[in-house]
Amino acid sequence: MREQFERSRMTQDPFMLTKPRRTVIRHAINETARASAWRVLCVNVRTNHVHVVLETVAEPARARNSLKSWCTRRMREAGLAARDAKVWAEGGSARFLWTPEAVEKASHYVMFEQGPDLD
Repeated sequence: MREQFERSRMTQDPFMLTKPRRTVIRHAINETARASAWRVLCVNVRTNHVHVVLETVAEPARARNSLKSWCTRRMREAGLAARDAKVWAEGGSARFLWTPEAVEKASHYVMFEQGPDLD
């Protein structure tokens, strides 16, 4: 029921992350992290969502929003997203990982529990 409700709210087709888009997203994540003095521990860009584990002192939601913004900007610059395209869903998970065990668990999930490698 939730999926039906969310689909009814959509004003455009889902924005799929094709191989060229995934490549731009990975580069934009690394570029944003370097510029922000964040450390990317792992990233997994899927066809319809992205997982990132960062080492940062930034608020998680702020880091997530910055990454989404820069990824969108870079895709638009590359001609891979129209100016009016809604690229991301609102929000998304963003939280601190307080222990090495939590970081390890999240990293394992991101790298090994998302299905087969895409490219």
